[in-house]
Amino acid sequence: MPNMNTLSKSFANSSVMGKFFRYPIDVIPVLVVLVFFACQLALFFLVDNMVWIIAIVFALSLIQGVIVAANHNHHHLNYFRNKYLNRILEIIMYLQTGTSPYTWTLHHNLGHHKMYLDPKNEPAKWMREDGTVMGEWEYTLITTWNIYPKCFEIGKKHKNILKYFIIFLFIANVPLVLLFMLDFYKTLWIFFIPMIMMLIRLSKVTYGHHAGRNYKDVYQASVTDTNKYFNLITFNAGYHLAHHLKEKIHWSRLDKTKFHLQ
Repeated sequence: MPNMNTLSKSFANSSVMGKFFRYPIDVIPVLVVLVFFACQLALFFLVDNMVWIIAIVFALSLIQGVIVAANHNHHHLNYFRNKYLNRILEIIMYLQTGTSPYTWTLHHNLGHHKMYLDPKNEPAKWMREDGTVMGEWEYTLITTWNIYPKCFEIGKKHKNILKYFIIFLFIANVPLVLLFMLDFYKTLWIFFIPMIMMLIRLSKVTYGHHAGRNYKDVYQASVTDTNKYFNLITFNAGYHLAHHLKEKIHWSRLDKTKFHLQ
């Protein structure tokens, strides 16, 4: 199975890709998003049997977590050179992951990355007020519930980004409302319920990234997973320490850093 280095080299000299993408290899996560969206639309417009729809939705949810990882990487380094294409992609990913445009920017980039060494106060905090570690599901439910409120809270210090967050939260929900108007139950099962599931899944996965770690030592505060198969399907999400220390490094280059500590 090819690793990210091999895939990256195969796209490196693509002048056509370079016109649209900052990094040509980003065509891979974008294709995953678009193909998945095509499957969602095909389910909505072509399938009427609700039993089949629900079964297929749950089967697709096994892949949907990959888009959560793609969404994370996109908000650190936008895939497209064109800002309008970036916003359109983010609206599509909202219908797949439940995180609207600028949600990752506020909650994750300006929140978690700036405060992960302060576990009582960061937006995805795993430490209770008494200093004890939250349980996994306690953390998951609290973090999920607070994702959007924390965006507004963090946005008070970043008012320009908060403005765009609010504008695009409205815009991103327009297609969702239209889909509900066309068919309430199909939209509920194909889009809305999976969006909630992905928010919960995102929170649950992040519990193991920092919970209980030595937050006073930046090299011990994050968990790294160097499994090549895991990193292939999650776009190098396992190189978590490297990502925190080198936030602006493109995801395809994280495995080239020296920060592979466990």
